[in-house]
Amino acid sequence: MSKVTIIYDEPQDEDLHMTIKMTMPKKLLDGPAEAVVRFAVDHYNKQTKYSANPLDASSFHLKLAGGHHIDNAGIVADHFRGGDELHLMSTYEGATAQVRPPPAPKPEPTPASAPAKKGPRADGKVRCRNFGCNKFFDPSGPPEECVYHKAAPIFHETAKWWSCCPHAKSYDFEGFQATPGCEKGFHSDAEPEGKKRFLGGTDLREENAPKRIDGGDEVLDGRKKLDRLKTGLVAIGIPEDQFERVWGRLAARCGGIDGVVEKLQKDMGALLQEYLD
Repeated sequence: MSKVTIIYDEPQDEDLHMTIKMTMPKKLLDGPAEAVVRFAVDHYNKQTKYSANPLDASSFHLKLAGGHHIDNAGIVADHFRGGDELHLMSTYEGATAQVRPPPAPKPEPTPASAPAKKGPRADGKVRCRNFGCNKFFDPSGPPEECVYHKAAPIFHETAKWWSCCPHAKSYDFEGFQATPGCEKGFHSDAEPEGKKRFLGGTDLREENAPKRIDGGDEVLDGRKKLDRLKTGLVAIGIPEDQFERVWGRLAARCGGIDGVVEKLQKDMGALLQEYLD
């Protein structure tokens, strides 16, 4: 565990500034910087004195005091050591370094030597890039078994879960990290192709945006609405001829098809509400 100070001082009003001094657990250190951002933002938003300035975690990132900005997908332990100050920021203006630390210069390959592996430890081991693993392994050794998640994590408001395991949501980082992997394979130092390292609220909104089932801009008349209702009811086992007889009788009582639609909407809505009460 490492001691760290997290500072938020962007507002001109100093009463809206926040300082958190904490000992960061190893699981948080070994996770993405996004998780630290969400921890800090959640802590801020829970304080009554900051209620006039709510923060959106998806708009923030971390910056080392006097150093570089940390990409939200980066592993926290790769960027800072105990005692550092981290600033919670919503802009990259005035950056003193790149968003990611610049890579070390690569040695020129020669016939007698192969290019060096990217970012190995002193013992030659590298971190597995499979989702949810983060273990170190020897890429030049025999394949080592790995249990991991096949899709990226989702950090949305206070909830955390793996997109491949939506049934296992957590509201603390320890529980999230403890979610067992759903895929078996071998350690890899390659980034998953075409996949983000993490997903957030924007991704969820795009994926779950409501999709029209009424033909887009199509305007449905009363008869088309009844036909679609009949299709749904028949699908759950209601006899088609029974539905036809019922709406025919209702048309005589309600003065036409539009009256039937209004009547069914009201009655079915009340019935559904009973199940909710």
